[in-house]
Amino acid sequence: MPSLHIAVLVAFTLVVSIKCGKGLDDPQVSLKDREHIIPWKSEDEFAAIIRQGMNIGTTGKTVLSLILPELLKLGSNMTLSSRCVAGLVSFIKGLTTYQPWALEIIDASAKIESGLLKGKFSFIGSYDECLNVHIPDEIALSSNAVLSDVKGQYCSVVLQPKLPQMNITGEENDTLKLDTLVSFQDIKRGGEALASMGVEEGLSSILGYRIGVCIPNSCSLLDLNVLLKNALALVPVVEAAAIKCEVNDTPQLTAAQILITVLFSLLLLLLVLGTLLDILLNQQKETGDNNDNATPVLDSKVSKVLLCFSVYTNGKKILNTKTTSETMGALHGIRFLSMTWVLLGHTYGFLNFQAIENIADAAEITKNFAFLVVSNATVSVDTFFFLSGFLVAYVTLKTMQKNNGHLSLPLYYFHRFWRLTPPYALVIAFTVVWRIMSRGPFWDEMVIVQAENCRKNWWATLLYVSNFVNSEEICLGHGWYLSNDMQFFVLTPLIIIPIYKWPIAGLIINFLFLLAATITPGVLNSVNNFPPNNVLGEDVKRMMEQFRMIYTKPYCRMGPYCVGIFAAYLLLKHRNIKIKPIFQVIGWCLAIACNLSVIYGIYPWNKGNLPSNEVAALYTATHRTAWSLGVAWLTVACVTGHGGPVNALLSWKAFIPLGRLSYLTYLSHPLVMYYNFGRRRGSFYFSHYNAVYLFFSYLVVSVAVAFVASVAVEGPFMALERVILPRERKTKSEKTVPMENEKENNGSVTVVVTNEEKSGIDNPTFTKGNINTYM
Repeated sequence: MPSLHIAVLVAFTLVVSIKCGKGLDDPQVSLKDREHIIPWKSEDEFAAIIRQGMNIGTTGKTVLSLILPELLKLGSNMTLSSRCVAGLVSFIKGLTTYQPWALEIIDASAKIESGLLKGKFSFIGSYDECLNVHIPDEIALSSNAVLSDVKGQYCSVVLQPKLPQMNITGEENDTLKLDTLVSFQDIKRGGEALASMGVEEGLSSILGYRIGVCIPNSCSLLDLNVLLKNALALVPVVEAAAIKCEVNDTPQLTAAQILITVLFSLLLLLLVLGTLLDILLNQQKETGDNNDNATPVLDSKVSKVLLCFSVYTNGKKILNTKTTSETMGALHGIRFLSMTWVLLGHTYGFLNFQAIENIADAAEITKNFAFLVVSNATVSVDTFFFLSGFLVAYVTLKTMQKNNGHLSLPLYYFHRFWRLTPPYALVIAFTVVWRIMSRGPFWDEMVIVQAENCRKNWWATLLYVSNFVNSEEICLGHGWYLSNDMQFFVLTPLIIIPIYKWPIAGLIINFLFLLAATITPGVLNSVNNFPPNNVLGEDVKRMMEQFRMIYTKPYCRMGPYCVGIFAAYLLLKHRNIKIKPIFQVIGWCLAIACNLSVIYGIYPWNKGNLPSNEVAALYTATHRTAWSLGVAWLTVACVTGHGGPVNALLSWKAFIPLGRLSYLTYLSHPLVMYYNFGRRRGSFYFSHYNAVYLFFSYLVVSVAVAFVASVAVEGPFMALERVILPRERKTKSEKTVPMENEKENNGSVTVVVTNEEKSGIDNPTFTKGNINTYM
């Protein structure tokens, strides 16, 4: 089918033909405040401007005789700028005389393709071809002196058919704006539109057909909207709006981007210097040349700081797979596999649905039984909440045992903030320069929006309150998890200290937190009549309300964290417990049944048969805690030696470095996904094969990015903490400390500390290598 250019030209021709028969007395389209932008010119003055560049043969005269009167009227009524009018005349002249640059503009513009009935809503055209079009100066200047340096300009136009809509109220439709690209969640506002082909009209009027149009850059975005409005004046069932235009210009660096670039350069310098110093000292040790000259270097504060940034040492620490008898090896596997599950869910959830060419097929694919493991991937986050509660409680209680019940709260909080924040700040800082690293038809929607949110709300993210403050424009949308986890961590001493001093009272307090985190989401869900979770249902506006009201709030998500604290206390008291085979079988069966029911038990709901409000509230209240109970059994069974082949698999040494990289993999993977779809030049065919292919690509790239970021920032800042807050180092020794009501080992617990191991929360799994648990 012809391009939008031809459609616009034909529409102009029709307008001229009709108006010639009726007289030219119809009202002209005008834009508010145009007189403040373009000086008024009479029709004669505009005609003079046009005639300066007129020197064409009879081929172009036929077209121009129809188009020029309308262009002149638009120009004389100040609805088109003089540059745009002259540029369009040059374009028409070049087109009718077969100029290569004019043909490239036509070729680069999108053409309507097959697949409309399958839900294809984007026709992108040739983005790079358009931006590389350059009109020769002699042609541009021959029309008007103001047309120097004219080149191709890629514009995105959204066409919205005014066709019958289904399951959409007038109020909801009024909230849709043409200058906003609608996401996949908004597609669901069409209700059954994704389930049957008969409602495709409703879906199209929500999402809009996005078309890439190439025009000379002499026309502004405002000019293009004037042209569209006039061209489609005789087609009342269609509304059109140009939402953005861009040219092939080099972006100008802002002050913030310059600052971040300088800081990254200084970081790179530190990494180079630290690595060179480390290699030099290691060579001296290997050759035995560790004389008195090396001692002052090692003892100086500057050298200690530089060595913290050694890529060589930090890389070795990440890749180290040595374990000790205290290592909870299965936690590495649980952590990494849960991370891959999060990434799998986001692979599907973070797709650019505007670019999918078969949305109708995608809707049917996502309703099959196997897809439930993707649609219910949100419980993987509860696994991390469980692990966080488990490790914080386990390590903190052991630290208190070693220190005779003392817990330094300032160090407790400082350590957590210091460990999590530098990598977090690195990713936020990266978004400042990320926005200029590439471009594409969907770059603004996938990347610039995220970068703008970080520009405005970075402070709320770094203070770990982004799930409460400006949550609709959260910087790093997945950062809500870290806000929750930090908020749980702040509250944990209210549970841990009583557990150490008065175990029964402390366990009761933990249970009350668990009870509150169970009742609250159920009540909120019932009062607001929400679906069982925020991935079910058809009203997207309410689903997003549920996301912000329940999904991201700590008082609704603390249940698994509390279960982790219970599990940690159980292991501290009964690490060497022996479970009879019959009870092992019962435990495994209950855990598997519990977790499978959480994932697959809602299959009828996934097909649209939602439960009653009471059942939905009950599920919302209990399913996350139920999932964490299954994970608790898995953890306890593996740590106490009852995991069998499951423990052997999860303790695979390859999972150790991958587990250490989980935190930065979590932080970086959405940026990898947004970057890919932001710079995509074509549409995306949705299928499980393509999605899984993307998943493995994202996984590899995200882990690689995480390794670089860990070596550059996470590892150095962990080492800097030991320089800033030096602690007493001991050779390997054993210390027996009491714990109330402890029955094993004659009422005491043996804590082993080596000069490589860090006490307390410095060593979350009691291994020689640090690993982060915070997803």
